[in-house]
Amino acid sequence: LRSHMYTKFKIGNSAMCTCGQAHQTAEHILQDCPEYDTLRQTHWPNETTLDIKLHGPLCELQKTVKFIQ
Repeated sequence: LRSHMYTKFKIGNSAMCTCGQAHQTAEHILQDCPEYDTLRQTHWPNETTLDIKLHGPLCELQKTVKFIQ
């Protein structure tokens, strides 16, 4: 993600997400980025915490993998 690559390695021009609203972090992409609202609703029609998306049961982790792909 841009934030990590820019902050840690100075790769890229900015840590900002292409939506322009926040740094592009895993939390931003998985929870808040408006560019992924529709896709996010497809995988998680009910509100789901970041912890569940990253550390939850296998069925939730599979949703996260599909979202990223």
